[in-house]
Amino acid sequence: MPTPEQQARIEIDQRLAEADWIVQDRDEIKLRAGRGWVMDNIFTKRLWQSVKYEGVYLHDYASLREARQSWRIHFHFYNFERPHKAMDYRTLAELYYQGHAAQMLFAERRSLA
Repeated sequence: MPTPEQQARIEIDQRLAEADWIVQDRDEIKLRAGRGWVMDNIFTKRLWQSVKYEGVYLHDYASLREARQSWRIHFHFYNFERPHKAMDYRTLAELYYQGHAAQMLFAERRSLA
């Protein structure tokens, strides 16, 4: 007979599965996806550090709605307007779209060959 905690976990897993969520066994989770994992973590950390220091700590939000609106504006600024020193003072959107355009051009050239 499962303990109450185990029974609760079983019920939660069933509900998540019914909602088409993928439920992984705790022992089977791969925490390190590969070499890129560390770099992804650094970029994520920098993004949230920016949100905290340039947004959250400077504002006294009256509601969650106001906070979300402020974060939405900040994310747009961070990605499309703010130059990043580590990226040669270009915006993240510039780099993304340049890379995307380069990939499309490379794919087009390969299809012509």
